[in-house]
Amino acid sequence: IIEIFLAQPDWKGVAQGFIPRMDASSVYIIIGIIGATVMPHNLYLHSSLVQSRAVSNTLTGKREACRFNFYDALIALNLAFFVNAAIYIMSAANFHARGIVVTEIAQAHEFLDQILGPRVAPVAFGVALLAAGQSSTITGTLSGQIVMEGFLNLRIRPWLRRLITRCVALVPAVLAILYFGNKASYQLLIWSQVILSLQLPFAIIPLLHFTSDRKKMGSLANPLWIKILGWLIAAVIIALNLKLVYDQAVGWNWVLIVLPAALLIGVLGYLILRPLLRPSKTWESGEETMSRAIAEHIAPALPFHHIGVALERTSTDAHTLSYAITLAQTYKARLTLFHVVDTPGTMVYGNESDSQHSQDDHAYLEQLAREIEERDLPVEFALGYGDIVSQLVHLSQECGLDLLLLGSHGHSGLSDMIHGETADLVRHTLTIPVMIVR
Repeated sequence: IIEIFLAQPDWKGVAQGFIPRMDASSVYIIIGIIGATVMPHNLYLHSSLVQSRAVSNTLTGKREACRFNFYDALIALNLAFFVNAAIYIMSAANFHARGIVVTEIAQAHEFLDQILGPRVAPVAFGVALLAAGQSSTITGTLSGQIVMEGFLNLRIRPWLRRLITRCVALVPAVLAILYFGNKASYQLLIWSQVILSLQLPFAIIPLLHFTSDRKKMGSLANPLWIKILGWLIAAVIIALNLKLVYDQAVGWNWVLIVLPAALLIGVLGYLILRPLLRPSKTWESGEETMSRAIAEHIAPALPFHHIGVALERTSTDAHTLSYAITLAQTYKARLTLFHVVDTPGTMVYGNESDSQHSQDDHAYLEQLAREIEERDLPVEFALGYGDIVSQLVHLSQECGLDLLLLGSHGHSGLSDMIHGETADLVRHTLTIPVMIVR
């Protein structure tokens, strides 16, 4: 708005610019605008945001959530429309009217400095660029979370998920700019919007099928007029995309174009026709389906015949052994006591190493075994030599344990680096249950 005010455009020409015109050169830009404004991943984002308000789990509450989400989308997309229009009006008034062709973002900043003065316009341009980057980053990151957790059921730590989504977005762009130079950013920017638009049908069509299905949506399914309008919009986008692909393919090697295009058109046809040819099933929530499936496979009782106990030869062993003895008495199971000798000699020579340390460890386990036998429990012991994690895993598998008990100090971060991390590594490697006693 600031830059338009400074540029003083021809408002009659601006009004005429809102009248749709179509020619071969404009399709590429039209597709780019559609991709930049709508973006396929934002369809997933908006579909998820409808659940973000705490409304009652009733038909009235769901209708209210849909209504508020409609207002959100309406405001956001109309603001995006005006922002895009403002960019084009500003560019036409400042650059096109003077016969200037801008091929890089840096050029736009430089020319605005010359045309509108060095104080306000370049700063406004920089702020607008930062705001645009932040808005697309936010929606991209949120959409990545929704796709990972909602579609793939992939739950990972938030910082790692953000790192992955940001690297997927930034690394290819940075590499392209480093290799091709600053001019590549201009072409890359337009190409990215065009590719987003080419992806739109693969998000729109499943969404139309899903939201129009009364077996899934009930009374909230799309009415007839929305179905007609939705499919007309989808048809226009698909037609524009096909025309763009055809125009861009002229002069290319047709073998390289035809096969990928045929494959994508085939996938698109499958998405359109499959729900029409095969009747859908009544919608069930994933939680209900999963809980029933899990309930059917719950065993009446899991017997533990052989329980292993990893000991550290410290005072905390008493706490770990208390749990182990209680379980052994409950299940009438036999116990095996483990301890791993991790001296430098055992790291190299394994069980061939003999030292006062290993002899003391053997005597320690032997004495504990005698004490436990007095409680009428079958017990044995075994020493491991070398790396603690690999030895505990090896001994557990060799003895055929049903359950392993481990003591844990609750170290984290720097403490793990100093003292070593055992419990997490063991439980991730073994396939039997592991009980961690803090």
